[in-house]
Amino acid sequence: MESVFPGSLDHLISPDVFRDPTSVRALDRAMYEYFVRTGENGIAKSISESTEVFPHDAEEDAFKALQAFNEDMKVGRLDRIRTWVTSHREELKMRHSPLEYLLYRHEFIRLALGRATSDKAFSLHQDQAPTNVSMALAYGGRHFHSHYHTYMDQIQQLYTILVFVPRFPVDEQGVARDGFSCEQDILAHIPSRYRELIFVCDKELDFLRTTFHRDYCAISNLPHKDPLEASVHVGADIALSRIIKARKMKQQYGHEWSQADELPVEIPLPRELNIHSTFLCPVSKDVATEDNPPMRQPCGHVVSLEALKQIAQMRKRIKCPYCPSESHLGDACRVYF
Repeated sequence: MESVFPGSLDHLISPDVFRDPTSVRALDRAMYEYFVRTGENGIAKSISESTEVFPHDAEEDAFKALQAFNEDMKVGRLDRIRTWVTSHREELKMRHSPLEYLLYRHEFIRLALGRATSDKAFSLHQDQAPTNVSMALAYGGRHFHSHYHTYMDQIQQLYTILVFVPRFPVDEQGVARDGFSCEQDILAHIPSRYRELIFVCDKELDFLRTTFHRDYCAISNLPHKDPLEASVHVGADIALSRIIKARKMKQQYGHEWSQADELPVEIPLPRELNIHSTFLCPVSKDVATEDNPPMRQPCGHVVSLEALKQIAQMRKRIKCPYCPSESHLGDACRVYF
């Protein structure tokens, strides 16, 4: 490790960065929110007591609910998640999220195979002796109709599976009664083209969990990825080695960084961390608006329109603030994030 990374990073990062009270406060809150998010409430409470960082009640409640949902999904208990999805159907539609359909498809397959469920929500008819097929039919009839226009082909395949599945009695939760439903025997009756759909549903529970987590955070106005975790990942795993290498190369050729607050190299971020909810002009430090939108210069650097206009007033050709390239005001094009 010592041969790859230096023992001290003082020459890369100012040791005064987190001595400023505002920065210390921000770091304390980031640590507190990380432990709240991960369910380490005891550690979070200790941080709160020692730093006087107090929780935002709505945010803390949202994280606690998320933890409860995650625990439910680990054991296959989906009733509360189903309730949440139903109550946020319109928001999910606006996000073009497949979450609701994926959840219904997953539970339809579970009913068809006589797998355990966690509540009595599948008692959708008055049959005195319900079977796996009748329960799945009732469930699909109640929930799939709003998804016909998007997933009709696959819904037809799901219903076709019921033609081949052996019928057997189930309880009011859709669980096969004792002595019935050997899953391998059930699968043996299903043609391979439909059996593949069952296998896909089995394997996608992690994807269902990830999709729910993403949509829940978006609708609850929470960051999808914890800010502290993302910062450490980008800083330590991605950026640090590149910055050290760039610094060594610059020193080798007798160059230094051009600005103290500018990185010497571009840091490639993974797709999930490319977030542009707002644009802050690196020149004027103003947030972009409709009247002052972000503008991309031919060299690729982006600054606000007002900043470009101010530079254009001083000289005929606009010199990019971050590279030697020059261009005219009309060469810049608006960027939409």
